[in-house]
Amino acid sequence: MIRTAAYAAHRLLMVTRWTGVALPVTGAYLVWALYRPIDLLTGTPRGWAVLAMLSLWGVMNGLVEIGILRMRREVDPDIGLGRYMAEGFPVEALDDRAPTAPESARLAAVARPYLLASAGVAVLLLVDAALLAGGVPG
Repeated sequence: MIRTAAYAAHRLLMVTRWTGVALPVTGAYLVWALYRPIDLLTGTPRGWAVLAMLSLWGVMNGLVEIGILRMRREVDPDIGLGRYMAEGFPVEALDDRAPTAPESARLAAVARPYLLASAGVAVLLLVDAALLAGGVPG
């Protein structure tokens, strides 16, 4: 059970990190193409919605990172931030003994508030995207 949770956490972390690179790059191009001069981005409701989306995306990714870091530190309390950023939460970080149900529950409890908050931010992102797609005046 704990290995499955670690594998799922690591996969979520990798998706979060890759989208944290790909989406800002493509978004920067769209901002450059659609919101020149810069007043269109900073002075219109549509531009504010785009900036809100960028901010919400960063908060969501940060919450996922913090939640999984906290999980990893439950397993390996001495892990530094640099090593965590390089490794994530690989299944190999777990020792070979069979984990107990309370250990699995403890790991889940550590990450739960961060991942739930991240899910809440994701809902706000969807609302923001719907407003942009539906035609926020601007």
